[in-house]
Amino acid sequence: MENELKHSSPLFEIQDSCKLHDDVSSLENVKWLTTSEAAQYLRVSVSSIKMMVYRGTIRVRKLGRRNRFLRDELDRAIRFPFQKKEK
Repeated sequence: MENELKHSSPLFEIQDSCKLHDDVSSLENVKWLTTSEAAQYLRVSVSSIKMMVYRGTIRVRKLGRRNRFLRDELDRAIRFPFQKKEK
């Protein structure tokens, strides 16, 4: 009975889908990344991502109170690290 409840709960479905993003290779197919996913994708710390945003190296979009990053822009930030993004 507990197993049935555990697997039928929407909360557990969300947790299971989040496990898919544990590996950097799984982030290749995702267009929008969270702050922690962006840090994992670039293999830097979350505070480094926040510093890059502050310095204008990468651009952040707000979805409500959440930050989202375009994976393509993160790729560009790596290829051309000294170009600041325009707002």
